[in-house]
Amino acid sequence: MNIYVGNFSGILGISPYPGGNPLYDYICVLYSSVGGPNFPGTYTPQYHLGRTATHEIGHWLNLIHISGDDGNACSGTDQVSDTPNQAGQNFNCPSFPHISCSNGPNGDMFMNYMDYSDDGCMNIFTLGQSTRMNSAITTWRNALTTSLGCVPVSVQNNPLPQSSFQVQPNPSASGTFSISYNFETKGTFLLVFMMF
Repeated sequence: MNIYVGNFSGILGISPYPGGNPLYDYICVLYSSVGGPNFPGTYTPQYHLGRTATHEIGHWLNLIHISGDDGNACSGTDQVSDTPNQAGQNFNCPSFPHISCSNGPNGDMFMNYMDYSDDGCMNIFTLGQSTRMNSAITTWRNALTTSLGCVPVSVQNNPLPQSSFQVQPNPSASGTFSISYNFETKGTFLLVFMMF
C-alpha cells in the first residue's frame, strides 16, 4: 500500500478501488489532514485527526461511501447490509439521530469512517464493512498477506570507514560553496549549500 502525503490542490484525499490500473494504485491524502489526538494535523477543526487516511484506505479495500454515491436520491447502496441507507454524505458533526431516507429511529451512520463527517465524529467500521475489506484482502489485495511491511528492519551499526572532509572555499564566505566527503570504499558525496 503506497500512501502519498502532500499539498494536493482541491482534494482532501483520493484512492482507487481494487482491480484498477496498477500504475495508479496509490492513496493520496492532504498533508494537513495527517495527525492524531496527541499530534493533530493543521486542517482544523474538521479533518485533522488522520481519518482522511482511514477513509481512503477503506476505498482501497473496496468500501463505497456509506451514502452509495447517489446524491440525495436514497437509491444508492454501499453493498454492505449493516449500514443504513442515507441521503448524501454528512458534514460537520450532526446531532443524533440524523434521519434521512426514512432510516429512523437511529438515522444516518455519520460516525462511520466512510461518511464525510468531521474527524472527531468518526469512530467505526461495521462488521459488514470489515467482512468486505477482509474479502478485498484475500482477493485483490492478497499481496498484503505475505508482505513484510510490518516486519521491523534490522539495522546494523557499522563504523564509518576512514575518510577525509573538505570545505571549499573558506566556510565563512558567503555565496555558494561545496562540501566534499570522501568515503574510502563508497566514493565521494558532494553537497552544495547557498550561504547568505
